Amino acid sequence: MTGILLQLNRLARTRGQQVYLVGGFVRDLLLGRPSRDVDLVVSGRGEELARALAGAVGGGIVSLDPGQDVCRVVVKNGAGVCQYDITGLGDRDLVIDLKRRDFTINAMALPLEAFLLQRPDTGRHSFRGAELLPDAGDCPLPVECPADFPVGPSGLPAAVPPSAAVALQVALIDPLGGLDDLRRGIIRACGLHSFEDDPLRALRAARLAGQLGFRIEPGTVDLIRTMPVPVNKAAPERILEELVQILLLPAAWTVIDLLDRALGVLAQIFPEINPMRQMEQNGHHVDNVWVHSLKTLRCFEVIVSSLNPVPDGAVKDNPSGADIDIIQLLALPPHLAGPVGDYLQAPVTRTRSRLPVIKLACLFHDIGKLETRAAGAGGRFTFYNHHTAGAHLAAAIGRRLRLSGREADLLSRLVRGHMDPLFLYKARPVRGRAAYRFFRRLGDESPGCLLLSLADIAGSRLASGALPEVLEYREFITGLLHRYFNEPVVAGRARPLLNGRDVCRILNIKPSPLVGRLLEELDAARADGQVSTRQEAENFIRNRGTRLLTGEGK
Repeated sequence: MTGILLQLNRLARTRGQQVYLVGGFVRDLLLGRPSRDVDLVVSGRGEELARALAGAVGGGIVSLDPGQDVCRVVVKNGAGVCQYDITGLGDRDLVIDLKRRDFTINAMALPLEAFLLQRPDTGRHSFRGAELLPDAGDCPLPVECPADFPVGPSGLPAAVPPSAAVALQVALIDPLGGLDDLRRGIIRACGLHSFEDDPLRALRAARLAGQLGFRIEPGTVDLIRTMPVPVNKAAPERILEELVQILLLPAAWTVIDLLDRALGVLAQIFPEINPMRQMEQNGHHVDNVWVHSLKTLRCFEVIVSSLNPVPDGAVKDNPSGADIDIIQLLALPPHLAGPVGDYLQAPVTRTRSRLPVIKLACLFHDIGKLETRAAGAGGRFTFYNHHTAGAHLAAAIGRRLRLSGREADLLSRLVRGHMDPLFLYKARPVRGRAAYRFFRRLGDESPGCLLLSLADIAGSRLASGALPEVLEYREFITGLLHRYFNEPVVAGRARPLLNGRDVCRILNIKPSPLVGRLLEELDAARADGQVSTRQEAENFIRNRGTRLLTGEGK
């Protein structure tokens, strides 16, 4: 990255332009957080400089906002992809530009030359923020972080070498006190009209709170709660981008709860949560549908946090914010960490993995209860087929968010199938045939459905105090996950013993739906251990096919 910035600085000097690092890059630099995305502003025109940089380093260029002279240079190398967003100031003043940004901690600038001259050899600083948000059920806002971070006399992090710290402080352009807010762990709007200019900043405030462990100061909370333009007036694509970044956080449930209860904007994006909040349940549930859904997300994040192994004797981080007992209760065995982790991180679009979609499914797996609740015997409610109704509602949410077709299908399939593991559990013992049919229905998304089901049951049973049931159900789900990843015959991923042409030859019939049915029954019998060789498969097809053709079979 430094080489690219040196090249940019040389190009700018030959053109008589000043270049400044701004925004999130400066913030993360001061926090000691790695960043692969660099925000820059330049005096005069930005596009010409961006094109010159792209040509010099062999990068690609994208015009993000031609009207505002914003371009992105994308550079790929062995370490990955770095993005350099370059904005031309034209005849605008830099300080005025900074004051129009979202939050004070993002409204600082650093001359590129000062950064290149004083950059420590390590390229990293140590400046840690507060802990992740606490349980939002205990307080309406994140608790205030410690007032003082370890800083040197210059006011910059103590880990920055003294000479560099002094030079950086002198060079830092900070018109709104962003450095002080950074040290105090505060997210503060740059002005009274910050959210009128862009209501999506409300989501960004909550995301930064969860990402950095900061708190949103009360005045900014009030601005968000009273902003005249709702979040859903922003472009759906921008809303989705911010939501995905939130859902990728290890403790996204805290940010979702913050957006809902403290900031009051979540229902602007998901109006479904208001009726979910009003819908009481019964049976194993002590919470309304929305609270249970949020707890399901929290349990899912606890499960995901258990996938990261730590060396013997090391202390494991707890990004989900859960009690240690709950972590131990929901932790998957180590041998599943690799395959489950690979499944969650596998891409479903060019830039997004399954993980945020599964978290959305946690939040809306029971949305079908809004359409299916009915009065049952003894004054109890029933929700028959809520998973089927919910699949259609989830698909509508996916379309509204502008999810890709594959993401929307994944969301809908998970909601539709989230009850299937519980049905299997109630019909124990689970024969290979039954497990095969479940895996056949869910296909590649079987692991996601199993994890969602475990989080769902844990969310309700932990709330009612039924911990032994959670432990028993975890063992059941763990067993199915093991079979999916380690028993290809049961999982439906084994090489077939016969194909359709073989069936037609054995029975002397033409292609028809009967052929597909027989192959399906053959695979189920194979999963049950009744068939294991090609000869046994031919005998099975011959016997079963003859019975069906003569009307003896059903």
